[in-house]
Amino acid sequence: MDDRGAWSTVAADPGIFTELLKEMGVLGVQVQELYSLDPEELAPIVPIYGLILLFKWRPDPVGPDAPIPSVRSMLASVAAEEENRTPDIFFASQVINNACGTQALLSVVMNMEENDEGTFSLGPELTAFREFTADFDPHLKGLAVINSEIIRAAHKNLSSHPHGVNERTRTNENDESIYHFISYVPRGGKVYELDGLRPSPILLQDGYEGAWTDVVTRLIQKRIEEYSAGEIRLSLLAVTRNRRDQLTNDITLVDERIAMLLESEDTATEDEIQQLQARSKNLRKQIEVENANTVRWRKENIRRKFNYSPFMIELLKLLASKGDLNRMIHAAHSKQNRDSASQGLSR
Repeated sequence: MDDRGAWSTVAADPGIFTELLKEMGVLGVQVQELYSLDPEELAPIVPIYGLILLFKWRPDPVGPDAPIPSVRSMLASVAAEEENRTPDIFFASQVINNACGTQALLSVVMNMEENDEGTFSLGPELTAFREFTADFDPHLKGLAVINSEIIRAAHKNLSSHPHGVNERTRTNENDESIYHFISYVPRGGKVYELDGLRPSPILLQDGYEGAWTDVVTRLIQKRIEEYSAGEIRLSLLAVTRNRRDQLTNDITLVDERIAMLLESEDTATEDEIQQLQARSKNLRKQIEVENANTVRWRKENIRRKFNYSPFMIELLKLLASKGDLNRMIHAAHSKQNRDSASQGLSR
């Protein structure tokens, strides 16, 4: 990826997305993959600042779910876009290939609302960027994104090797798969869908009670059911508070409560102390898991960025020079034929 040309893809992996945010200066958050939208499954990871849906787009240029709007729909939306312009929402159009994942992340973190607990920090660079682009229209914001040094450098550092797979990949000569990201965020008591290939944000609901994620759960589940029926690959990610920060804070609160109870002469507190000590032990085990995940993510990120092509080419040359390559290819073909025959008999 050069400074102004096409960008290389960033894999939709929680570890990569978390590191990408960190490299852009965002602190106190992380990205987690979700396997369920049940309230019981979401409760342990609140607060959830945003959701990101990755799916294999089905070409339907005139349908309601088409990420690329038709010319007619774009012209028809101009008046509505001006009328419903939301200056308090950061929304950038996607103006370059393979930037979709990074822009989906930005759509979430740029719209995170400050809270009294100070559990996250957008960082000085992105804070200044948000202020600088506040009055830009979506297209200008998109251009500003791809020309931002910190965003471009972070994306480049975490992107796959150029020989990897892009957001737009061919599975055969006659088929092209396009993967797309859509973000869902709460902002000012409202819930929005942010799709960089649409002309403007989509207001899903003005006002809500309870968790904001309840508003988008039905919509996302409907999409999942539709895409799953067509064997379309998809993934759901959540941008949440950093788990280690949250667990550390919980441990501090539990330990302070234990210390207070130990000073009490009330024997009735012994059961509560034992329960709190067990909780403290469990929280520390969870931190160990998070630490292990961080180490694993770092190793995986290094492997993804490494170019193995020269090594593989030299290995194949060495095998060929010793006469082993043809033998290995023949053995692999023979095994494949045996496996195919075995599967045919089992039917």
